[in-house]
Amino acid sequence: MLKMKIVEDKQEIVRLAEDYGVPTDGDLHLYLAENRGELLGVCFYRFTEDGMEILFADAQGDAALYDGLIRAAMSALFDRENDRVDFAETMDRDLLEACGFVTKDELCIKSANVFFETCKKCKN
Repeated sequence: MLKMKIVEDKQEIVRLAEDYGVPTDGDLHLYLAENRGELLGVCFYRFTEDGMEILFADAQGDAALYDGLIRAAMSALFDRENDRVDFAETMDRDLLEACGFVTKDELCIKSANVFFETCKKCKN
């Protein structure tokens, strides 16, 4: 059974960040997906003054899971006034575009709340 969860244990976050080559400085957060203890995907992010920055996401080639991990992380911004989502330059821009998160012009979502309110995938 697929289970998505926020990782609270800072040592586990650091260990997994090191495994994925994600910088561990600052207040790093992690959302992960697993199936019966098998790690299927991760999404590392940090909260910022404007909202959050998503630093890295990986779902072993599963685009739907990649999309879900990013949306799950973004849900932490529900009903917050500062709800901008910036994506690190190192993120896969083509996959972010395919999932509908960014356009060729911008590597951010100006408002996560507006994104969720207007997302066609979210309304189905």
